Amino acid sequence: MRCSVLLPSKLVPFAESTLADLVPVLSLIPEEGVSVIDLCLRCLSGIKSPEAVIDALTVLFAIGAVKLDETKEVIHRA
Repeated sequence: MRCSVLLPSKLVPFAESTLADLVPVLSLIPEEGVSVIDLCLRCLSGIKSPEAVIDALTVLFAIGAVKLDETKEVIHRA
């Protein structure tokens, strides 16, 4: 399984980069949070692949835009 963030470059257009997936993934997380499984299922209808969802979530966690409640297995906006 590949989990590497694709950044825009001369070879990777913005639309195919991980950065293009950040807003769509973040917009699917309601204020009250969402379970990890539900978020993945919601994302798969509009995003290229499960790997792209994981990459986008990785970046969102890294920049502090989302946080994970491990006890409830729920992702919240930060």
